Amino acid sequence: MSDDPHAPTSAGPDPEEARETVEGAEAAPAAGDQPGPEPAAVAEEPAAAMPPAPEAAPVVPPAPEPTPVVPPSESSWRTPPGTAAPTGPASGAGPRPRPEIDLAKAFAGGVVAALLLKAMGR
Repeated sequence: MSDDPHAPTSAGPDPEEARETVEGAEAAPAAGDQPGPEPAAVAEEPAAAMPPAPEAAPVVPPAPEPTPVVPPSESSWRTPPGTAAPTGPASGAGPRPRPEIDLAKAFAGGVVAALLLKAMGR
């Protein structure tokens, strides 16, 4: 055993040592226990009784496709060459024209939810 506290260790006894300890140990009967008859030996069935499982071919996942990039001819200040190419609908729609309308809708929804919860609590 090493004196180094960070050296790898086995987290328990070696399997051979554990087997010798278990085979060599005799359990003492507790007070009042009568030694009983030995358990009957169980006959082991041969392993050849079951047919071997057919070998399955390993499943290989398809290789991932490389990410498409913006070519230099289509680059801009927002999408420099070599960055991931945008996919799907254009995301350059910009901000909504009147965001205060969305804020008012959210506030009104919160007030309605509060009134419903208050009525349910009565």
